[in-house]
Amino acid sequence: DLLLDVAVRGRFWSQLRSRTLHPQTGLLVIPEAGARIFGPSGTLDVVLQGGIRTATLFVVYENILSGTAVLVGNLLVPTYPLPERRLRFGIYWPIFN
Repeated sequence: DLLLDVAVRGRFWSQLRSRTLHPQTGLLVIPEAGARIFGPSGTLDVVLQGGIRTATLFVVYENILSGTAVLVGNLLVPTYPLPERRLRFGIYWPIFN
């Protein structure tokens, strides 16, 4: 009755230089001359997902490289960092089919 899936998810993005976040409006705008430029970055997640009958259990260890010597931190939007490592878990159990 137990089905187990293990996965590694990775995301990568290139250097952020074309647009930046304008904090007053929340819009992406063309940066001013001399604005900070952020290099390429990425994330790596480990996902465990198991199914028992109709219930699905999951455990996700997100952004495992962030905060280490490999990757100090990462930004998806300039000046707003992604959270460092975190563990998420949950259960999805449909009541009605």
